[in-house]
Amino acid sequence: MLMHDKDTTQQLTNNDSHRLQALYTINSMLAQVSAGRDAERMMPLILRAVANVLDAHRASLFITDKNLIVQESWFVEGRGMPVKSDVDFALNLVENGLVGHVVRTGESTLVGDTMTDEHWLRDPDDEPTLSSWSAIGVPLSTLARGITLGAIILARPGLDQYHEDDVTMLNSIAAQIASTLGVNNLQTENSQHAQEITAFMEATARISASLEVDKINTLVTKHLVELTHVDMGMLVAWDEQASAFISRNVYAQRDRQELGALDLGQASLLQEILAKPRAVQIQASAPNNRRPEQMLLEQLEAQSLLLLPLVAHRDAFGVALLFDQRQQHLFNELDIQLFQTLANQAAVAIQNAHLYTETQRQLKITRLLNGASQVINSSLDLDQIMRALLAQMNEFLQAEAVSIALVDKAGDELVFKVAEGVGSNQIMGLRVPASQGVSGWVMQHNSPALVNDTDNDPRFYREGDQRTGHKTQAIICAPVHVKGKVLGTIQAINPAEKSFFTDEELQLLVNLANLASSAMANAQQFTQTLAAEARYMGLFQDNIDPIILTDKVGKITEVNGRAVELLEYERSELLRMHINQLHPVETGLLGERAFQPIQTRQIKMFNSELITKNRRRTPVEVYAKRIYMGDHQLLQWIYHDITQQVELSQMRDDLMAMLFHDLRSPLSNIISSLVLVLEDLPPNMDASLVSMLDVAMKSSQGLQRLVKSLLDINRLEAGHPISNQRSVGVLKVIDDAQEIVQATIDRRRIKIERLLSPQTTHVFIDEDMIRRVIINLMDNALKYSQDGQVVTVEVSAPDERGLVTIAVSDQGPGIPRRYREVIFEKFRRIEDKKARKGIGLGLAFCRLAVEAHGGHIWVDTGTRGGARFNFTLPVESKVL
Repeated sequence: MLMHDKDTTQQLTNNDSHRLQALYTINSMLAQVSAGRDAERMMPLILRAVANVLDAHRASLFITDKNLIVQESWFVEGRGMPVKSDVDFALNLVENGLVGHVVRTGESTLVGDTMTDEHWLRDPDDEPTLSSWSAIGVPLSTLARGITLGAIILARPGLDQYHEDDVTMLNSIAAQIASTLGVNNLQTENSQHAQEITAFMEATARISASLEVDKINTLVTKHLVELTHVDMGMLVAWDEQASAFISRNVYAQRDRQELGALDLGQASLLQEILAKPRAVQIQASAPNNRRPEQMLLEQLEAQSLLLLPLVAHRDAFGVALLFDQRQQHLFNELDIQLFQTLANQAAVAIQNAHLYTETQRQLKITRLLNGASQVINSSLDLDQIMRALLAQMNEFLQAEAVSIALVDKAGDELVFKVAEGVGSNQIMGLRVPASQGVSGWVMQHNSPALVNDTDNDPRFYREGDQRTGHKTQAIICAPVHVKGKVLGTIQAINPAEKSFFTDEELQLLVNLANLASSAMANAQQFTQTLAAEARYMGLFQDNIDPIILTDKVGKITEVNGRAVELLEYERSELLRMHINQLHPVETGLLGERAFQPIQTRQIKMFNSELITKNRRRTPVEVYAKRIYMGDHQLLQWIYHDITQQVELSQMRDDLMAMLFHDLRSPLSNIISSLVLVLEDLPPNMDASLVSMLDVAMKSSQGLQRLVKSLLDINRLEAGHPISNQRSVGVLKVIDDAQEIVQATIDRRRIKIERLLSPQTTHVFIDEDMIRRVIINLMDNALKYSQDGQVVTVEVSAPDERGLVTIAVSDQGPGIPRRYREVIFEKFRRIEDKKARKGIGLGLAFCRLAVEAHGGHIWVDTGTRGGARFNFTLPVESKVL
């Protein structure tokens, strides 16, 4: 970005320098004309120079008298030399063309398309006039006499080839030509002013030969005083910063009394002249002097006063004051016209010098900013960056003291970290609350501040002055920020050579802060990264779990001591290995180029086996996570030894399998025997005995369902498919399930509410397995319901995927969100003292059974509160 700004600035500087050089060349030619050289020879050369500087393909210069009679005219085309225009052609252009329009109106004209301009003459024999060109026409006007002496016309092919800055440039040249022509006319008209004109030409030449503003101001004042033979003279200009007229230069003839302290302030008479430029002559003896005129005479202690506006490019920017303190001096109209012409010439020279000075200043600033950027961005040491920034601030601002404060988030305050200049040792470490001080205001508002009177600014924080014993009169402060986040502030106090800071100096400080912001943010981030890496490596090495770091394709880059111990390799051996040599890696965790296996902050967990150097296998739980070390992206692998858990799990599975198989046969025999007994009971059997046998039968059947569920769990976890699916009506399965739990429903006076879709259908299922799913869910709902409450069974219509949703809900306490996933795992129950006891297999069976049918099961909150268990099943003949 800086390089781009530098190139742009260089290009603008070259452009301005080229145009300035052209002005000086034209000035020199005009000076020769003014000095009495052959105008007939010089004016065509001036036209050639004008065409060159504005890249015109055609140019013409017309000199007319007050009756619009062409006195002289020249025409130049391409790179050729100017020639005198044909008399009839020139007359036609003045009468009907753009030349006459410009001369008559005295106004500049910018033509974007000659084909649509009514003043552009078209010649059938001249092809360029029959196509679209762009043109500029400016009058040769003398402001002092209000006379237009001719016009300059420039043209080149294409639409909108010229712009307002070109018009301004041509006006500047035209003003100089007009001034010169005006002088020559005055010479012709008033031979008695030969000596004054000679002095005027010498003054013009000297003024135009310099590019130093101060030198030009001195020369202008000196020559105006000597030419007018007054006692004293001065140039004043309006200063926006001070909102007052400021004296730029004062010159007095020899043996004249010194001018005392002068404060023009907001002199209304000078403001009138700037608003409506005109020469004003005032005599102290005049009886009708207005109050502003009389006040200015008294302030200057003058007997007579001549005020000449300094006008460049039709813009008045100052006034020349020429006055006598001991006698009155009356100038005639011709005198005033001559002096105003010199003032106009001087004004153009002053503005050109200002333009050159500003261009050089901007170029210097650009070079300094570029140098500052290189120095500031050459380090990642925050303290070094801040000290380099202070050095650049001093070079720019020349302030009594400069400092940088950084934001302390913990205390919501600024802490002064580095300082140079008056009181720098005392200001270091000062803490300023965000709610106090100019710097605190800048921090809170993320906006720069300029204060030139700290006594009258309530934001100013006086503890700094109390620490240093030095008074702060003026301060500028800018935020150092990145993406809207304020990192700190930089401030300068008390400019060394004046009593106030300017907006321009504040902008320089803002530019420096902007340059430093990224470098300081990077340095802070770098420091934090180093500290974080150090903390991480300390934890990494001290961790009791084995940890391995790899690059994105799995090459091992670092291991901690516990990993070396467990894997039985030397560290150097491990650093030459790939993670796949130690354990299998889940598919998709590693990638060659497109590396997005694990998202930031995501942890992938899986079980595997670590293979040691001695080929010993250790079952482990692996946690894989993406981390950053500086600019490097790594994978972190943490291992938990789960040997004991694996052994216990295997023992539990073996025990459960043994219990299931050992219970199955005796349980079948018990149920068969109970069936036979119940069938052979005589009709008059005691009711209590029948009831006891019925209880034994239902309990045995419940136990049989549990055994079947356990066997199904083992089979489904092993990946065995369902083999006996068929089409069954949903209502039949629900009815059969409810019949099993009907005794509990009746005993506890529970109401079963059914919400059935009109489109209820058949489902393609293992009927016994899904019946047990519904029994488990209804049994759960009954367990957690109070006597007399409602249990709801809902069946929805098939969705677009061909799935029917069945839901069983209660009015119990519900399932907390944190348990809604884990309750479907084996042996997992809600950790609540009020929770009902169980071994945690019922819902695990439900999940496996539903998913084996291609469905899904989940729990949420019912419409009446409580828990609602939902599951989906495929409609008949569609196995998903």
